[in-house]
Amino acid sequence: MNTSTLYKSAEGEQAVMAIYDDALEHWSAPYQTQYVPTRYGDTFVIASGDMQAPALILLHGAGSNSAIWAGDVGDYSQHFRVYAVDLIGEAGKSAPNRPAWESAAFADWLEDVLNGLQIERGTLVGISQGA
Repeated sequence: MNTSTLYKSAEGEQAVMAIYDDALEHWSAPYQTQYVPTRYGDTFVIASGDMQAPALILLHGAGSNSAIWAGDVGDYSQHFRVYAVDLIGEAGKSAPNRPAWESAAFADWLEDVLNGLQIERGTLVGISQGA
């Protein structure tokens, strides 16, 4: 696997994680978090809403993380089981490695995430790179 790392230093990574943790304090619905193992590293997921509701998978854009959904998740979680997924290789809590875009890596990764969450059917919502 041809990957590059996201963070330039441990201090930089710690600073990003502190900002992220602060942003999660403003999540607009009750939530649980979990890490889903994938062949490209662990993936951080924030889940909200009724576990029996249809699945809605949120994928953020480049240079961000799932905290961007904080204002929307309250509305979404009234109708869906919402899974805000941190993309690998971005400034979130998922593995910091970035597989090559020219490969099937991101499709393989998403398949691993959906299988790990036991989602057989759902709706995907993405912004920019997440789309």
